[in-house]
Amino acid sequence: MKTDNKLQNLLKEYNDKGEEIRRYILSKDQKRFSRKKIVADLGEYYFYLNCKDIFIGLEQEEKATADYDFSAKPNPQVPYQSFPDKDIIRIEVKTRHAQVNDPYLQGVKKNKFDLLVFVHLNEDYSCRYIGIMKKDKMIVKKNRLVFNKSAPIVWETAPFEKIPEK
Repeated sequence: MKTDNKLQNLLKEYNDKGEEIRRYILSKDQKRFSRKKIVADLGEYYFYLNCKDIFIGLEQEEKATADYDFSAKPNPQVPYQSFPDKDIIRIEVKTRHAQVNDPYLQGVKKNKFDLLVFVHLNEDYSCRYIGIMKKDKMIVKKNRLVFNKSAPIVWETAPFEKIPEK
């Protein structure tokens, strides 16, 4: 089998840095981080980093296969966190990496969460945008949500701006 030594060296550096990133994020109160799921897990970390103060007891689920990613107690000072008869809010985080135009969120199962968080990453994996939606206002077809300016946002880091096509 042919190999490309330059590529193999770059991939080794990438893998080593991925392990360093994993250890760093786990040291920041996250329960899990997989280099194989870097986009999803970075989105969860950016959500936690930027939004932990607007929730009470924001807690990441232990298993990556859980029905939702985080849970929290409703904050009575935050109107969109009001859910009658609920002691715990279930939060699902969907992340997209540098997706141009209107990002598509797949696997949106409204029966498994109360709030949906969309995290949009730039090409360099930095956080571009975080938006929180209540499920009752979302238009989901075949477990798919097109994220655009008409999305029912209840909180966001800044107004959403698409990444334009090149």
